[in-house]
Amino acid sequence: MGVCRYQSRLDGLAPPLAGYPAYNDTILLMPTKLMIAAVKKHPLFVFFALAFLIATPAFITTSLAADVAVQLPLLILGSYAPTIATLVVLALLREPVESQAWRQRLRIWRVSAIWYLVAGLVPTGTWISAVAVMTLLGKEVPIQLASLLVFPVILITNLGEEFGWRGFALPRLMTAFRPLPAGLVLGLIWGLFHIPLYWDRPLFALVFIVLALALSVFLAWLFVHTGGSVLLCTLFHAVYNTWSQAFLTAQGSEGILAMTAVVLWVVVGFLVVRYGVDLSRTSAAPTSAAGTG
Repeated sequence: MGVCRYQSRLDGLAPPLAGYPAYNDTILLMPTKLMIAAVKKHPLFVFFALAFLIATPAFITTSLAADVAVQLPLLILGSYAPTIATLVVLALLREPVESQAWRQRLRIWRVSAIWYLVAGLVPTGTWISAVAVMTLLGKEVPIQLASLLVFPVILITNLGEEFGWRGFALPRLMTAFRPLPAGLVLGLIWGLFHIPLYWDRPLFALVFIVLALALSVFLAWLFVHTGGSVLLCTLFHAVYNTWSQAFLTAQGSEGILAMTAVVLWVVVGFLVVRYGVDLSRTSAAPTSAAGTG
């Protein structure tokens, strides 16, 4: 009885609750609505922000960890940050055509065999040329061929990056820029994305950004010429990174990394002279954000 009397007094003091649940729902839904509005207005900015937000702590922890069992999962998590960011952005955009176009780009593999050779031989040739030049200059370049066995792991890991970088970001950038500047913009962001892995090696980090710019332009060229094949870009990325595992195992490896950047910039320079800013003899193929590439 006492409890009922006390409750009745509280009810008498409480304000009318009519309409309160709807007001409460509005407050709860506001962050989601704001996020959706932000994604629809600036999808690329939100994509990049999410990718960095997920990857940065994972990469920093990876660089600090001494145990491979700790490093590998964190490295994979950081590498899949662009894919996670893409899935979040596409979910908030709620545009079926956009989502379908992204999935289509991930499935493009029926291209001429020449492009598979390009994706495999160009990164291999880049490393071999860089090592040859370093050897001619009297520099010893240590190699661990056993590291080449990690190619399957690297391929799976690089899928996480390419589903986002070339699968989502590059096509959107190509709606605002022609392929060459789009590749340069993405290359700078891509390079900065990896800096947390090399925060304690500033010279290596700087060289890596220069290299990432060249890699990104080449991948933009490959993307355009394969009809937007993310899988071919992933193959190139994985072959390049597999060779890097063989040659960049020692401290002081900035020299060989810089030489690969020089070699690749020579290749990119040739492509730009031959194809121009569209990286193609036909008019640029900017795969619209909603196109299949």
